[in-house]
Amino acid sequence: MSADFDPVAAIWLGYDPGHEAFTADLAQTLWPHVPIKMLVCDAEAQARAMLLLRARGLDATRVAFVQDGRAPFFVRDGAVFGVDGSAKPFIIDFQWTHYGWSNWCRRVFAGSRAQARECAANDDLETGALDQRLATALGLARFTSPLAIEGGGVEVNGRGLIIANAGLWLERNQGLSRAAVEKQLLALPGMRKVVWVPHGLAHDPLHRATITGRYVGWGTGGHSDEFVRFADENTVLLAWVGEDEASSHPVARLNQQRMQANFQALSSSTDQRGRPLRVIKVPLPTLVERAVVLSASADTAYSHEWTAASFPAQERRHNGETVVQLATTSYLNHVLANDLVLLPSYVAHGTPPERQEQVHTIYASAFPGRTIKFIDAMNANWVGGGAHCATLTEPAVRGSVNGIVNHNHNHNHNHEYSVPFGSDRVGSDRVGSHTNGCSNCALIDASGQETSMTTITQATRPEQVQVARELMHEFTSWAFTLDADSGDAPTFDGLENELATLPGVFGPPTGALLVATHAGEAAGCVALKQIDSATAELKRMYVRSRFRGSGIGKQLVSALIAIARTAGYTRIVLDSHISMSGAHALYRDAGFQLVDAPADFPDALKPVVVFMELNLS
Repeated sequence: MSADFDPVAAIWLGYDPGHEAFTADLAQTLWPHVPIKMLVCDAEAQARAMLLLRARGLDATRVAFVQDGRAPFFVRDGAVFGVDGSAKPFIIDFQWTHYGWSNWCRRVFAGSRAQARECAANDDLETGALDQRLATALGLARFTSPLAIEGGGVEVNGRGLIIANAGLWLERNQGLSRAAVEKQLLALPGMRKVVWVPHGLAHDPLHRATITGRYVGWGTGGHSDEFVRFADENTVLLAWVGEDEASSHPVARLNQQRMQANFQALSSSTDQRGRPLRVIKVPLPTLVERAVVLSASADTAYSHEWTAASFPAQERRHNGETVVQLATTSYLNHVLANDLVLLPSYVAHGTPPERQEQVHTIYASAFPGRTIKFIDAMNANWVGGGAHCATLTEPAVRGSVNGIVNHNHNHNHNHEYSVPFGSDRVGSDRVGSHTNGCSNCALIDASGQETSMTTITQATRPEQVQVARELMHEFTSWAFTLDADSGDAPTFDGLENELATLPGVFGPPTGALLVATHAGEAAGCVALKQIDSATAELKRMYVRSRFRGSGIGKQLVSALIAIARTAGYTRIVLDSHISMSGAHALYRDAGFQLVDAPADFPDALKPVVVFMELNLS
């Protein structure tokens, strides 16, 4: 398993309307240091994300996008990358419990099994297959573990050592002893030793919960990326609370006690080579709090709305009561991206500037030669997240596996558009929680079977262009069988030169050449060609016969429309043989409308050609 401090091939981001400003800040800060990829729900979310990036002056066409109907905003928790002994990347497939949701339900409704079951029925278990689908889409091997955990709870040094929060791992894997969990951890590829620490942060409780007294929080239940992180193979950063703050705030006092216990565990431990761990204490920011009033009408999709029903009956909370919510704040929720250290900033939220300067000095010493930058992550902190949670690190390795590694820093890497799973909803304007960013996104097709992932790639590399060329040859040969005069149509003017010079007029930034692959096999293609600054033309839409009816054509068109919007076009036009009724229905579903033939189109062919147009403005 790879360490965050090692070289990075790409950083993945998610998208949620409630976190747009935070996402834009992340992308803008990361941009000079590492290629960006994004995991989004569907074509609409992708288009919004691309517009968001463009508003920050970033070239969104250089971002690789993967669409998945259960794409979480906090992408860190959906998948864990590793690198095997042959320097090839793979994905660890941990079990998914939606942050121990069922356990939380049983705790809140301890006196009613029926209520606990009803609560647990709302579990977001479908997101658990995301790592499997991502591995398939990227052509990566997958190692399946019987352990349940999220990526934010996995802290490794990349050389065989993992630091595990006992409270978190045992909560996620109820019924297993610590020895049983450790046995499974040591079965992970390359894992040689487990160092246990007893506690997470007090202000990172499990989902919505009481911390102590009137203080409440919304969290993960103890993710390690909030309080303990490797700086190198042998050096550990640990969250710390000073005596002054501990003596003045009950939650700070709890944190002090917990981190002191963690310090004892770490300072008495050795790494995988038997060397004592070096532990560096990193001050926590000043606790950030706000008063909230419990209400029966609260919409708990919003982080500032709370209801008494979220607490166990024995706590005797009542609607109308005022409690104090704490954000899950920590400098340890940082992001490492090659020569960059990205840290959350808390000066605007009450942390003394001198404390943050002290943190800057600690990080400059722990990560010499790296640029240190701060951004505001408070919007994510209110729901138990942060910058590290909202990013997923794809490790850099020697060589290249399916185009996903060793991308250079000018972002000349693949553009991948992976299919949505039938959802047309991106979510609301709420502040997203540690759940997926797509409300009610479907994962099951009409037959009731789980949909396998198709990848749509913008062909730029020679081998990708060759696949597109072969598909276009098939398309034109097939088209000529529809009408003997097809070869005379303007759409095929200069065809031989077009195929020989691909991507040619279909190349970015004014065009696009997309190839769909299903289960690793080329399935179809489509292209976008500039007509003028406002108009683009959809060209060479083709799906191989054995893949027709599977939705791949719809996915190709959706991806193409998203690219056209981002490129600034206000209109897409197309022409199609009159016999292609299936394609015409697909275009109509995408919003295209019938229009008259262009004046310069040959009169002899007009009766057998359909002309359509999509208004993007």
